[in-house]
Amino acid sequence: MVRRKYIQNLVEGLLSNFSVSENNGPINVKEIAESMGVHVQSSDTKDNVSGFLYRDTNTGAVIGVNSDQNENRQRFTIAHELGHFLLHEGEPFFIDDNFFKINLRDNKSSKGSDTIEIEANYFAAELLMPRLILEKKLESIKNIDVINDEENSPLSEIATSLGVSKQALTYRLANLGYISL
Repeated sequence: MVRRKYIQNLVEGLLSNFSVSENNGPINVKEIAESMGVHVQSSDTKDNVSGFLYRDTNTGAVIGVNSDQNENRQRFTIAHELGHFLLHEGEPFFIDDNFFKINLRDNKSSKGSDTIEIEANYFAAELLMPRLILEKKLESIKNIDVINDEENSPLSEIATSLGVSKQALTYRLANLGYISL
């Protein structure tokens, strides 16, 4: 079972700690992660892995992000992996007597077919597109038009202001009940 209320409260606390408001622009997820002691490292992975969370009991945690992907995708990956960091222990691996845990963000993650991935995706959506900020941004929109592909459409402008794709924003609005898909 997905812990939606728990995740909402966790994200609200994070946003409050960082004094995030609708006027801040995109949420600085890298800053949030690093303030929690999680190093964020970008590199070219040359495969379908968007990112990973590496935890080592001795050296701490690292979020790896595929630098080949666009900036919005990288921000979502950081938020997703931060969700894993805060919500899930990770899968244990043992190499050369060193213990660490790792979560990978890959094609399985994007399908959202297991509870752990659903929770990490939900956390990322809550963090990048906070409900209260969305509600304020939607106040001036009379009719939400998800078909309009123009760059200056209200949804495109909201997506840009939040640093997310229009597709991610559309899914978030559907999950919040503003639209049906």
